[in-house]
Amino acid sequence: MSSIATWERPHWKPGGTRRTRQHFIAFFADACPDFEVHAAEDGLPEGDPLLGFELEAYSNASWIAGWGAGPLGVFLDDAEGVDATAVRQARAAMGACAGKTDGRTLAGLQGGMALCRGFARAGALAVLDVVALRWWSAEALLALAPDRPFDIGEHISLTYETAPEHPEVGNFCHTRGLAKFARPDLGIYGATPGDAGALLSAVASAMARGLDPADGETTRVAGGEVWHFKAHPDDSGIPSPLFFNTWLELVKGPRALLG
Repeated sequence: MSSIATWERPHWKPGGTRRTRQHFIAFFADACPDFEVHAAEDGLPEGDPLLGFELEAYSNASWIAGWGAGPLGVFLDDAEGVDATAVRQARAAMGACAGKTDGRTLAGLQGGMALCRGFARAGALAVLDVVALRWWSAEALLALAPDRPFDIGEHISLTYETAPEHPEVGNFCHTRGLAKFARPDLGIYGATPGDAGALLSAVASAMARGLDPADGETTRVAGGEVWHFKAHPDDSGIPSPLFFNTWLELVKGPRALLG
């Protein structure tokens, strides 16, 4: 029996048709080694949280190097504790993918993070969370406490435009990674980095725990101002997508009052 508590979703309701999406890639200096995942050491709860994951080894040099180029390469260069040069010179990689039914717990996500810890212990140079576009160092993964509580900051990334693409509405701040919870990502225009980050993190945390807001619905975070959700379509098919997901824009005030 596992001593690890399952991350619950108290706001979850049955009936959703979307599926969660996880995708991790571990980079190795040479061939992909054997690795193991240990329940107590790596944070696996009861049940079978690794069920549904597909693993694939890669050795194509150009495919591996491509993950360290373009915008992802910028994130790689900024990743704390990651040797970007070593990652770009990696000769092998291991991918782990899973898509699961939107369910009442986050056990599957705990399984994904346990796999990442297994990769790290086996000598991974770094692990890329493809859905959140976040690079993890092996040290950071191994520093995660197996029995830690759920923390949204571990599973999504926040990006803030320093040079607004649309100055008339201000800088854009948005999440990446909520597809791991079968939820749209979030974005907000015109807020300062601190205010935008706090608001998006609070709403994203509620959504990860099962909240599923619809277009036009409102929210109020910690007794603050009222915001409403404006739905946007999946951007996967457009040039330079931000989310590879649907997304919800947070707009200040109830929609009915804004015309």
